[in-house]
Amino acid sequence: MLKKDVITNFKELMTSDNNKWSSNRASGKTKYATKEYILDHKHFFDEHFFETKTLPEFFYCVKNDIFTQPSCECESPLNHNNNKYTNTCGDRKCVGNHITNNREEKIKKLHKCDNCNSVSVITKGRLCKPCGYIKRKNTIDNWDESTKIEYAEKMSVLSTEKYKDPALREKQSNTMKQLIKDGKYTPNSNNRLTHKTIEYNELKFRSSWELIFYKHQKNVLHNELGYEELRLEYYDTEMQKNRVYITDFIDHANKILYEVKPSSLIEDNNDKEISAVSWCDAHGYKYVYITETYIDAVRDIV
Repeated sequence: MLKKDVITNFKELMTSDNNKWSSNRASGKTKYATKEYILDHKHFFDEHFFETKTLPEFFYCVKNDIFTQPSCECESPLNHNNNKYTNTCGDRKCVGNHITNNREEKIKKLHKCDNCNSVSVITKGRLCKPCGYIKRKNTIDNWDESTKIEYAEKMSVLSTEKYKDPALREKQSNTMKQLIKDGKYTPNSNNRLTHKTIEYNELKFRSSWELIFYKHQKNVLHNELGYEELRLEYYDTEMQKNRVYITDFIDHANKILYEVKPSSLIEDNNDKEISAVSWCDAHGYKYVYITETYIDAVRDIV
């Protein structure tokens, strides 16, 4: 007799009296099956197919002809809860992918934002995240200064308490570094000295020097430059940790990697430079500093 036939016969016996499928059968409360009979078939199932953790899970598999371990898209086994298998293993990435892939099936569960009418799974009777942020910001802006200071101190304490765990801080740091390296996130582009935003051609520059250099290369020399396009991971010997170097400009046509910086701030063989030169040597590029000498020479031209 085939292995599946053994389970099929067991299924037929268990349903022959229209008895309910429940763990009460393990106590022998069925007309046709004893506790030992049920447990023997569970052991047989666990040995020849896959291990079921509980009797309800075993009954569910037999009743629905499930003979292989249900698994998530990441190949992790699914959990059996409330007489059914979960849709995912519980990992945030898998849950997000499942929601995205089954959005059409969940259309009845989607809700509109009360403000912008955008559709989301989680906005039942509430605002979507962007509208919620705007509303919260407007609310805070209307507070008096003492309330703002009190709120800021409270949030600072909560944030500090949340990230006291070194493992959690390390995890967040690694996540942010990977996002920066992949180009999915770029730190604030405001000028670090003036805190002003310098925009041109839909690009946000960190300094007026970068803007002057970009204009000269593009409008005068007609070179196409990529801005903050190349991101290199390097080891910061002073801080003793891995960081990501966001390079300023890259000219793929002429194979040049540019760093815009005052000559007074240039340190020979610094960690960033070593990382950049190493990458340039491996890919046939040149690494060039753009200092005040270059900027002063072209400032009036652009």
